[in-house]
Amino acid sequence: MAGLSPYQSVVVDEIGRFLEEDCRWPTFAELDRVLYRDHDLQGEVLLSLPKDIVDIVPAPENGLVTPEARVALTVTGLRASGRGRRVLTTFLMVVRQAADLEHTWEPQPGHADDGPVLSAAEVARFNQVGRNGREDLFTKVGALLDVEPWGGCLIPGSTGPDWSFKIGRGVRPFRAVPDIDTYLKLRPATAPGEAAAAPDPLPPWWVALPAVCALVAIFIPAYLNWGLLQASALVLLIPTSIQSWRWRRICGRWRDLHVILYGLLALLSAVCFLVPSLPKII
Repeated sequence: MAGLSPYQSVVVDEIGRFLEEDCRWPTFAELDRVLYRDHDLQGEVLLSLPKDIVDIVPAPENGLVTPEARVALTVTGLRASGRGRRVLTTFLMVVRQAADLEHTWEPQPGHADDGPVLSAAEVARFNQVGRNGREDLFTKVGALLDVEPWGGCLIPGSTGPDWSFKIGRGVRPFRAVPDIDTYLKLRPATAPGEAAAAPDPLPPWWVALPAVCALVAIFIPAYLNWGLLQASALVLLIPTSIQSWRWRRICGRWRDLHVILYGLLALLSAVCFLVPSLPKII
């Protein structure tokens, strides 16, 4: 998948497989089990995915995902997986119909705040699509509609192939939207509540690390009369060690190219830092 690492591509493909085979999105616990069993990866690797590909509800806090959290692909993610072309086509058809419905909507007197409701049955009837044998398709489309910020809100209790969405003003930009590329240009960057914005699993103090390293490089070496090599090695040692630990946490194994490269850099930095001090110690 273009722009994704091999590990990220595996995660996207597995989430898409859940929708394709089970007509639903997986929980984090289910995804983690599949990734570890079949690919020797930890579920936390999904936190490295771009924000516009995955939607996690409830959103992770401090890099932690609850086991029951729903992990879903957005339209961008589903298209990247190479799965669900028919789902994407039907999704676009529903969004266009919802935009037309909102455009012609006339609320009842005294109920100006009410909005139109679009159901799967109405979509099938309007587009002359027979629903017999297509329950799986409508279920998958409903799951994608529930993820995307297209302007509709799932009505509680309307699940499976019999979904219904209350249509809001947010659907207006999508009237007569011709294709998925145009839809993606018009849609909001993230869903309401930033549910799709899964933070990278880094410790909070990572942000302060460059400033700390700068202070170390300026003050401590000057105070201890360190040479340039020893000071530079210490500055490099800290971030490379943390990056090696970070990729070990994401991938769940030490035999990973990122872990090995950062680990070797950290080891080389440690050697360069310690060697100048050996004569003083001896």
